[in-house]
Amino acid sequence: TNAVDSEIENVTLVGYSTSISNNTTNVCTTGVNNYTAMSADLQVGGTYTVAVEFGDCNGGAQYDGAGGVWIDWNNDGDFLDANETIGTALVAVSGGNVIQNFTINVPGGQPIGNYRMRIVQREGGTLATINPCATFTYGSTEDYTVQVINSCIPTHSVTSFTPTAG
Repeated sequence: TNAVDSEIENVTLVGYSTSISNNTTNVCTTGVNNYTAMSADLQVGGTYTVAVEFGDCNGGAQYDGAGGVWIDWNNDGDFLDANETIGTALVAVSGGNVIQNFTINVPGGQPIGNYRMRIVQREGGTLATINPCATFTYGSTEDYTVQVINSCIPTHSVTSFTPTAG
């Protein structure tokens, strides 16, 4: 990727107890940006929203394109398997930055552990060409970590309570 024009400016994912909040406004980068030290914990079977702000890196001209979010749920090093595409969207930033919300549905049987989340903005991209592993000239790619944790479901219920003195 090139260090001018289209850039992911902000990523926010609020997890169960930890969150990702990465504001890179006016930071021009190239290549895959490794933010995997940032993580959010997501419960098995839970639903979460990742908000991605698509814009430009230097306050200059903005160009439309496409963006997307993927999670490598089976840790096989790609984002091509069933349910690994969280969402894609056309990004019409020529009128200014766009905040796009993507819904993450953690699979019910997902093993606990760490998984890579990739976010891509491709200048001039389309829904047909947006790809988490593509090579392109203008845009940005950012990697994060999602940590899948067990959901906290009570295994017992209190049916009565009798206070005692003493």
